[in-house]
Amino acid sequence: MSADDVRQLLAGLSQDQKQRAFDLLRSEIDLHPLERELNTPAEVFLEAFHRADELTQRMMRGVLAEGAFAEFVLPALVEGGWQDLGAPGSSPDFTLDDGRGRIGLEIKLQRSEKGEPKLAHRMTRTFRGASESAYVVETQRTRTGEKGGEKTRPYGFGDFDVIGVSLWPSTGDWSRFRYAVASHLLPSDWQKGGAAQTMYHYQPVSMDAGQGWTDDFEEAADWFHSGDPGRIAYLPPDAPDLFGA
Repeated sequence: MSADDVRQLLAGLSQDQKQRAFDLLRSEIDLHPLERELNTPAEVFLEAFHRADELTQRMMRGVLAEGAFAEFVLPALVEGGWQDLGAPGSSPDFTLDDGRGRIGLEIKLQRSEKGEPKLAHRMTRTFRGASESAYVVETQRTRTGEKGGEKTRPYGFGDFDVIGVSLWPSTGDWSRFRYAVASHLLPSDWQKGGAAQTMYHYQPVSMDAGQGWTDDFEEAADWFHSGDPGRIAYLPPDAPDLFGA
């Protein structure tokens, strides 16, 4: 029986019959290896996610962004010759190599407030003059802490090479990402004209061309491999030029 035959057969079933057929198949097929590892069906994970408080759901959406990259973007990269060298739970989230050298990719979810995607131009004290289409991503770790007297929450330049920002909050599409080279991002003391070794905790995500952001991971990889220091993704009109004229 071909796939078309199966689709035709299913189309003729009532909703109740379809549900019974699905339940039968579901009892024999795992959706993911984790089901067997934890001896728990995927439906339990979904119910737990649904019942969780907002803080937990926000953290889980960040994890979902990583999974979305692995599901929707990574397979095409691997098919095109990239090697996936990273392991789940590692930092950076992915380590990829196309033969020119390794690239550490950190995945972040576009920032939201009160269920709405955060826009850079509304942060008037920080990103005044930003394009109305520019969004915001939070570039710091979830947990606070110190090590050797230094705060461990901020990311340092060198912790990863490229950032990938999931645009799900503004698009509803888990396959949409914007990428930038980490060295193009704002340092923590950028407002004072400095060039600190840590990243500013918010970054504007430009949706415009020529602003250091792209929808194409491979284009961002080309920027990284070119060795061009580039320019930070956004500067307000009266800010100092950190990279010189």
